[in-house]
Amino acid sequence: RDAQRASRQTLNLTKGGRGDPRPFVSYVEAQNAAHWDRFLEALRSFTSREGHCRVPSRRVEGSYRLGNVVQRVRCTGHFVRDSADRGRALQEMGFVFSEQGRKW
Repeated sequence: RDAQRASRQTLNLTKGGRGDPRPFVSYVEAQNAAHWDRFLEALRSFTSREGHCRVPSRRVEGSYRLGNVVQRVRCTGHFVRDSADRGRALQEMGFVFSEQGRKW
């Protein structure tokens, strides 16, 4: 129990001070936004170079495993499940959410 209290206090101190009722939520939201930005940057780089968003599953952009993340977006809705804006942004780029029915 003391460890939990210490952990909460540490989060509070790093995310706005004591008494902040949502430090962990804010931290998670910030991390999710940072991961989304990194994904979008890598996908835009790939798209501008290749001319499409059909990323091979093993594709790596720099040190970012873009192919793996694209598979997660397609299979589980990662990043876009709770955000229609993100889904629209990907569709506008030409991102294909289901490759099964698409002819190459």
